[in-house]
Amino acid sequence: MRAVNVRGTELVLDTAVAAGLDPVVHVSSFGALVPTRQTPITPEHPVGEPRETYLDSKAQADRVARRHQTAGAPVVATSPDCTPPCWSRAGVHAAFSGRAATSTPASTWPCCVG
Repeated sequence: MRAVNVRGTELVLDTAVAAGLDPVVHVSSFGALVPTRQTPITPEHPVGEPRETYLDSKAQADRVARRHQTAGAPVVATSPDCTPPCWSRAGVHAAFSGRAATSTPASTWPCCVG
């Protein structure tokens, strides 16, 4: 699982950035931001340290995306919680239409805590 989620994220983001795509959208999981003692969870929230294998692999993939952001790449990360209306058609459209490209580094957009 780690090989697919982490290495796959590295390959896709490296290739997209090298090809000059802007924005590059990384879709994560809300679970990659937990566990945490900080509430509420915001777009600037640090990546968590999940104990479960799948969520840990998603957290590691988030770190890859954030490294790209820190390096100045136009990577936009989203951590949907899959609960409407948080992850709506409008949110998907915004993420892929470029409005999300204005996010600050290490941000996730849209991030919703239901």
